[in-house]
Amino acid sequence: MPKKTKKQKLLAEIHRRNLKEKGLTYNFVKPPSSAIVKNVSNEVSEKTRKIDFIVTKPQTLESTPEYDYLKQDLLKIFLYTIFALISQGVLYYLVYRS
Repeated sequence: MPKKTKKQKLLAEIHRRNLKEKGLTYNFVKPPSSAIVKNVSNEVSEKTRKIDFIVTKPQTLESTPEYDYLKQDLLKIFLYTIFALISQGVLYYLVYRS
């Protein structure tokens, strides 16, 4: 994020003062207490321990994605290239023939 200009900071300060005069305040979200975080981290670590022991086979990709649009684009590029080369050859022959 770009840095705030001095004008923006002053406008924010005026806005905060107006809110204080009206008796309104910002309600910021408080971070969860450390006890809750520790309990959650223990639950997560137990789940990860259980998951670590599960062995999964690597999945093979049997279905190939369709690239019809790519084939059509490459065909168009090839045809335009051939057309350009042939037209250059014809022009070269007509110009330098004499």
